[in-house]
Amino acid sequence: MRYIVRGIINGSKQTLEEMGLPKDLKINQVWTILHEDEDMLVAPLRHCHNAFMEDVGHDWMLWKGIFKYHPHSSNIGDKCDLIIVAEN
Repeated sequence: MRYIVRGIINGSKQTLEEMGLPKDLKINQVWTILHEDEDMLVAPLRHCHNAFMEDVGHDWMLWKGIFKYHPHSSNIGDKCDLIIVAEN
């Protein structure tokens, strides 16, 4: 299942609930949206074309319900729109 989360700040930490996501969500992938020309909930995600696949541990992590986001695809303080790919 995919979720779109808007306006996440690079360098931020917040709970899944603060992001509008279920608190027990199991995240598999995080993508930063680059170009939103299609419905991103169903469009094929293509790295460096319409989204940038962020690396778990290096760019993001989830620890005890806290989502930490510090990608290298944008600058600290930038607001980013994300696609969260998770288990149902």
